[in-house]
Amino acid sequence: MSSYNRIEKFKYSKDPSDVVSLKEFILFTDDRAEEKCAMFKFYNTLNQRLSSMKFEVRQLDENGEILESSTVVYENCNAEPNGFFVPSAKLKLAYDCASIAVKLLEACFDRVKWVKGEFEDNSYKFEKYASAVSAPASPRVIVKEREERETSSGGKKKRVVFSSESVARKNFAVFPAVWCVIVCVLVLAFTLVSAIFFKYNSSIVYIDGYDLRVDGETAAICGYDGGEESVTVPKRIGEYTVTKLEDGAFKGTRVKEVVINVADDVRFVVESGAFENCSALEFVTAVGSGSVTVLGDAFKSCQLLARISMPNAYLNSLSLRGCENLRTLEFNRLIDERRSLSELFGTSAETVSLNRLTFAPNRIPTDFFQGVKVKNVVIQNQNCVLADGALNGVDKNNVTIGNK
Repeated sequence: MSSYNRIEKFKYSKDPSDVVSLKEFILFTDDRAEEKCAMFKFYNTLNQRLSSMKFEVRQLDENGEILESSTVVYENCNAEPNGFFVPSAKLKLAYDCASIAVKLLEACFDRVKWVKGEFEDNSYKFEKYASAVSAPASPRVIVKEREERETSSGGKKKRVVFSSESVARKNFAVFPAVWCVIVCVLVLAFTLVSAIFFKYNSSIVYIDGYDLRVDGETAAICGYDGGEESVTVPKRIGEYTVTKLEDGAFKGTRVKEVVINVADDVRFVVESGAFENCSALEFVTAVGSGSVTVLGDAFKSCQLLARISMPNAYLNSLSLRGCENLRTLEFNRLIDERRSLSELFGTSAETVSLNRLTFAPNRIPTDFFQGVKVKNVVIQNQNCVLADGALNGVDKNNVTIGNK
């Protein structure tokens, strides 16, 4: 076994907007054996469990020149949402390596898959199947089979002196009511102490009406109590760049209009449930050159929502479930372009009647518009591929391709 005589720790924050970001790495050096390896510490920024990841590692010399480039795959990460994790394996490096550069290529989560800056819907995929196994027999069946064997072999049925069923029936414990009260009090006290401990030891800070979950130079909004009906989410709050609206960020609030300012080169994420049950919400707008990814049913049951203008947004299935009064919808395209428009709205699709739909898909599948009433359609991508029957359900005279 090598004995490392030099151990160096390096902070690393090259791309804080990655869904999985490298926070630091440690170089272990054995000068006698001329061996070197690295250990990484990552942070999962999504509110979903991370199962596997792939990233590129470039080894650099003292002058910053590339010595070697390789692709690393970590499977069975099982990393918690919004938390740090350290893979158990060390990566072997060249002895001349002075530093490294890391680029995330792929990351698989519970419901989505991130591939080179793009999200894919991972909700409908089964990658492993359980083999069929027979259910264990109950104690009653086991005893009966044993009696039948004994009767057939000896001609006389033997009395069963023991069975797990009779033991379970005869040994119930009865606790006095006072013990039940004591147990309930202890559980409540433990819950209260845990909540207080979490509050004062978490990474959540409160600035300008927002609860922020801080990670280095970036922050995710996890709550809002500013009380304003018209809210503008800024690119930066305090010293932090805003990159995400977490589940429950505006849930149940009385906001009527929300404008999201997305910083340049930021992949902004709106998580499932971010605007759930916002009963007064009418208008949502996203401005800026950065992209926006909307996961799950982010706008679930926003019944008064009439206009969404998010030209750089990628929408997931059920993102607009319960938004029955939506009239104007502008976005980039669906995360999974095999899905139909009705899948955005779920069971409420038949009651939706859009006056104007503006988007820029790469491809429109067959019967994409079936199930939703759309009066005017603007397809901003001139190279969009239309499958046979893609425009079924809409008046082709009200379809514009290439112009707003």
